[in-house]
Amino acid sequence: FYATEDADSEGVEGKYYVWSLEEVREVLGPERAREFAYVYDVTEQGNWEEQNILNLPKPIAQAAKLLGRDEAELRAALAEDRAQLLAARERRIPPGKDTKVLTSWNGLMIAALAEGSRILKAERYLDAARAAAAFLLDRNRQPDGRLWHSYKDGQAKFNGYLDDYSCLIDGLTRLFEVSGQPPWIEGALDLTRVMLEEFADPEHGGFFYTGRSHEALITRQKDLFDNATPSGNAMAATALLRLAALTGRDDLAQAGRATLQAVHRLLEQTPTAAGQSLIALDFLLATPQEFAVIAGADPAEFRAVLEAIYRPFLPHKVVAPAPEPPSSHLGQLVPLLADRPAQEGRTTTYICEHFACRAPVIGVEGIAASLSMSE
Repeated sequence: FYATEDADSEGVEGKYYVWSLEEVREVLGPERAREFAYVYDVTEQGNWEEQNILNLPKPIAQAAKLLGRDEAELRAALAEDRAQLLAARERRIPPGKDTKVLTSWNGLMIAALAEGSRILKAERYLDAARAAAAFLLDRNRQPDGRLWHSYKDGQAKFNGYLDDYSCLIDGLTRLFEVSGQPPWIEGALDLTRVMLEEFADPEHGGFFYTGRSHEALITRQKDLFDNATPSGNAMAATALLRLAALTGRDDLAQAGRATLQAVHRLLEQTPTAAGQSLIALDFLLATPQEFAVIAGADPAEFRAVLEAIYRPFLPHKVVAPAPEPPSSHLGQLVPLLADRPAQEGRTTTYICEHFACRAPVIGVEGIAASLSMSE
């Protein structure tokens, strides 16, 4: 994902995206413009600085009823209208775009898309997360395993900073949790090793913003405050504690706890500047719900079980899915998956706490019943 796009084009904020009623009439003609404007809130006076941002103030089904139109016919007509307006918009001068690919921001995108793919049942989000992760591990990684900070015009540049590692580790971990593909958890653990070697402060806990391989500085700073994006230390604590819950590795849990201990005064004095650290602390203080999901013969059932797990808000869960019988290697990396067979040829879920599991449940109906009992 590219870094940024300007808000303005031709010196006017939003010009590329907004519409006047007259512009809509010119493209669609007065008859179609009347219906389109009603559905998408386009007026003479505008809904934003005398222009119109297309939006749906009411569901299309409700609009069809009020217009006395068949819903399917209305949807088809609106699709044609949108295609015509899109073609007209593409003739405008677009906003400027910064085509740098930043490792840290892409890590955040991977995490959001991965979880969103299950919550919203959108496989295209999962495909996008996989593509971004594969790109970063291929193009933004150095031969010795360290990360590059950015990529542009075919060239990766600058040694990665703490947030590049911590955000990508978290993104890869969450991508594994929704897909069960071993390369993502392997990549997360390998980058964690590099992050601990390069950035850790063994004396005071937490992490420096620059690594040992960076240019030597008079003093190495620590990134503790959240700004437009979460701080590198907050994301490191988040990623370490999540990985510890999945892998059972106490060294990762200890590093995550030490990172939070290093910012405890900040949490007490200015908590609004440390939201992500508070999220990590909340995860630490809770008892994580551990889900090991082993696929049976039906891939659709496997996806449906994962979607059922992600549907409710369970902020302290970790998920270890296995779309295929887990190898012994994967079972060593993620002990939740070790010796957990599918039963009756169907997707089987093991619900655990501290790796102690209840009796397995089978299929969507089994996990749905278990989740409703725990609410």
